[in-house]
Amino acid sequence: NPFRLYGIRTLLSGTLLPSPPIGEGAPELLRAIVAEGHELGIHGYDHVRWQDCLERMGEKGIETELKESASAYDRLLGSRPASSAAPGWRCTPLSLKVQEKFDFLYASDVRGSCPFLPVHEGQAFRTLQIPTTLATMDELIGRQDNINGFLLSSLRAGLNVHTIHAEVEGRPYLALFEGFLEEVSRQNVEMVTLREVAQQILKRGSDTVPHLPVTRGSVPGRSGWVACQGAA
Repeated sequence: NPFRLYGIRTLLSGTLLPSPPIGEGAPELLRAIVAEGHELGIHGYDHVRWQDCLERMGEKGIETELKESASAYDRLLGSRPASSAAPGWRCTPLSLKVQEKFDFLYASDVRGSCPFLPVHEGQAFRTLQIPTTLATMDELIGRQDNINGFLLSSLRAGLNVHTIHAEVEGRPYLALFEGFLEEVSRQNVEMVTLREVAQQILKRGSDTVPHLPVTRGSVPGRSGWVACQGAA
């Protein structure tokens, strides 16, 4: 039920109603998140524009989106963002190229299995990609009777990256998400920030990171294409 999942305001935003500025609308909350030891990055300036129009935006349009996001971050937190995650897991060779100008510590633009450095037609990009490795809760709703059981069974040795959404896990499915966190804690799963992961990887040197292409694919429970980590 999309009305239960997202709420009427979210569903109408960008259609019948103007989209509100999410980050700039809650500056104190963002500062509190950082103060409590969590990390923040950017996730597009206009989520819908990026997700729906990326292939038509061109180099200038892509750079403007990233600049707007970075500027908003700086206004709120007084520093430049160290990371970026593409809306809808959508990126192109051009967006990866433009992203290089911002010197992010890492990006999380794709779905995949392990950290890597993207390559395209012989061109190597220097921004480390840390992919989402697990299904998201909204992809599993209506498809899995035991969502937490499915997620827990998907955990594997090494790095697992789980993307959550404030409008899903933070609202109607908060209790379910809390149950997931309690169970992974009981299993002694170590929780780390992606910043820590990136710093550890880059400290070892980029030659220890696989260089892999970025392809297009689909994910069960999610409409449209997503960028995926390709094979060597």
